Amino acid sequence: MQFSETIRDNYKQYDLFINEEKTPSSNYMALDDEKKSRPDTKRKAMPIYCKDFADVAFTVEQKKDIDTDFKFSLKCPPFCEKPLFRYDSSGPSHRNSNFQIPINEQKVPTPHFHKYWSDGKEIAYKTEALKDEVQRKALEDISICIYHFMQEANIEYENFQLNSSPGILPFDKEAENSDPLENITFKE
Repeated sequence: MQFSETIRDNYKQYDLFINEEKTPSSNYMALDDEKKSRPDTKRKAMPIYCKDFADVAFTVEQKKDIDTDFKFSLKCPPFCEKPLFRYDSSGPSHRNSNFQIPINEQKVPTPHFHKYWSDGKEIAYKTEALKDEVQRKALEDISICIYHFMQEANIEYENFQLNSSPGILPFDKEAENSDPLENITFKE
């Protein structure tokens, strides 16, 4: 379990950050960078404007070969080096070992969100959409799930578009050597 003394000691400020409306610096993001420490992961960060906080970054990461393995996070390094809010689509379960949570609810499998409590401990939680099997299945698509994250993080998302496969044509590997226009008759 993550712990942040900074968040514990400045929880009112952290709570303001979580609940304050944020605006992305652009309505378009393309996952066209490679994560330096993990070449198997696409990554992109963009500034987010937040009235009471400077240098806020919104980061999206996705495994190159597993479309359903992605992460979203918000960081504000001048306030705290750790992500202040994040979402994990896959990976290990998180254990909320805080005594205020009943033991049978401490294990939170992915997908889940992460945020901090006033005691500075990070917790994982599921929204109602993530608890519903049909909605959870739909949220395995990064281009849909990003809106769920933005809604939960209070980021304005009207007209926002994520391109998770820039420069990649959606052709089958088996069809690589075939002509996509084969057997199509064009009228003059």
